[in-house]
Amino acid sequence: MKYLSKLAPAETLLILQEQKASLKELLKVTFMDLILKKVIVTNDIERRPNQRDNPRVYVYVGQGKSFLTYPGLPFEEVYLASLRNNIDIDILFRNMLKMAYQKAESKYRYQALIIQNPNIEHYFGKNLVEKVFGGFGLTGEGREIRKEIQAEIDQLERELPPLIEKKDPKVIDILKAIKGNIFLLTEIEYDLLPQIDKHLIKKLNQQEKIETGAGCSALSWVDFDSYSENFNNSCSGDSSGGGDSGCGGSGCGGCGGCGGCGS
Repeated sequence: MKYLSKLAPAETLLILQEQKASLKELLKVTFMDLILKKVIVTNDIERRPNQRDNPRVYVYVGQGKSFLTYPGLPFEEVYLASLRNNIDIDILFRNMLKMAYQKAESKYRYQALIIQNPNIEHYFGKNLVEKVFGGFGLTGEGREIRKEIQAEIDQLERELPPLIEKKDPKVIDILKAIKGNIFLLTEIEYDLLPQIDKHLIKKLNQQEKIETGAGCSALSWVDFDSYSENFNNSCSGDSSGGGDSGCGGSGCGGCGGCGGCGS
């Protein structure tokens, strides 16, 4: 895999979809890639917001074993900077995600940040209209690279399922090589893949929201949908301090480690 082994999944997605690549998907694949690389980890912690309430499970994000040695790409800093600024403190997932949207600012700013990476910047350019009105497109070289990337994806979608079914050890080598790009494949049953964090798979497969006192999900991948570029309006609980979503509420400030509150 010439390109999937070199590119971060957000870079791959941007080459494949150009301006159509959504902020939600770019942030999601970046988050999952950092988990696969063991740069960040997620932990379930059961707490009682109040003595009268039933225990609730909150999901926190912390530094993984590779965090201190991982150089980090500029567009990954939307997650990594929060953990660098909160040493030894895990951050509530919803707060981490909210801060990531704040740091990204908008889809177009985040796309521009990804393009700045020397790995891919020469694949993108601006025509006269885009220079005047904004935007970007692939250069001739970029369009050729997109064809090659798509060919690699098509090959993996054909070859990986039977290898996974046979539990062929080659699967592990492929996964180690392409890392988070595995999540750009559409024909893969992720829960059958070895070497993928089971907690991550649980979240990927999770369909229902976990209700909290604020009326929002404590964590599921639905959170990536609920936080749009106008994330401040995603849930009234974010500003009320109720449940696990706000700062100073018992689900956040009372846990001794939400981190980043008020960002």
